[in-house]
Amino acid sequence: MSTSRTDLQKVTPDAIVAGSRAAEAFVRPSPVYTAGTIAESGFTLSSATFDLKLVAGKSTEETTPTELFVPPFHFPRDGTTVTVSGGKWEYDVERSVLRWWHAEGEQWIKIIGIGRMSVDYDDEGYAETCKRNYRACVVM
Repeated sequence: MSTSRTDLQKVTPDAIVAGSRAAEAFVRPSPVYTAGTIAESGFTLSSATFDLKLVAGKSTEETTPTELFVPPFHFPRDGTTVTVSGGKWEYDVERSVLRWWHAEGEQWIKIIGIGRMSVDYDDEGYAETCKRNYRACVVM
């Protein structure tokens, strides 16, 4: 079966992971390329918040920005907020990659999407199972 470009444009983030168990836990943002050394990085599943702090030895060049994989599953175009310590950013929809041009020194980015843990699923997801079974668990 072949899929045309038009068909791919109709696919929603939810359809990509349909039938998967615990998609909310395994579909997460991550650095692809950093123009600097990562000092801190984390994704909070319950609030769909991704934080990254890095230390750059120099300002990013136009051809080599920091790149972050930002999946539309948690971070749809409508409903996502991006805050940076400085510089500019753009989102490549086809690759689900956010490009960020920043200065040297300590820099940070915060991306807030849609917290899916409050959504009712037909099948209980990984995060819900952990919340129910491991109430004292704080690391996930």
